[in-house]
Amino acid sequence: MSNLKRLHNTLEEITKLVKDATEEVYREYKQGETFENAIVLSVLENSHDYTVDRLLSIMDYFSSHEFSYEGILGVRQGGKYEIESTNHYFSCGSSMEVFASENEYDEVKWHVGRIEYSDKFGGYYFYNHYGENIKLKIGMLVRVRKVKTRW
Repeated sequence: MSNLKRLHNTLEEITKLVKDATEEVYREYKQGETFENAIVLSVLENSHDYTVDRLLSIMDYFSSHEFSYEGILGVRQGGKYEIESTNHYFSCGSSMEVFASENEYDEVKWHVGRIEYSDKFGGYYFYNHYGENIKLKIGMLVRVRKVKTRW
């Protein structure tokens, strides 16, 4: 059997294993009503859009229930956002979660994303990975999840 055929067969086996495992995890997560379960469920429902590595990274992120920092959003000298009473500040691309509503009609809940900067948004804003972008405001509740890296 050629190396190419062997690789093809291996990839088919991996795809079947991932599909079976995803269906099991989907059933398990569907039973939970937590913030993390809702995001993972959404990812699994749309898993055809993700590579296996991306799925594993998302699962790693949401399986962590520890936070490096959690507190009130403030602004430090120089205009960068920070978590008050800590030395943790945010730059473009910094990951964070905010407790807010996407607009005036939505409920307040946790959102996952990162800090970005654009004149279009009047400076720094929250880029929401799973919804509409959110205007940052001093006094918002924010947190940074402690996540293990894959490399």
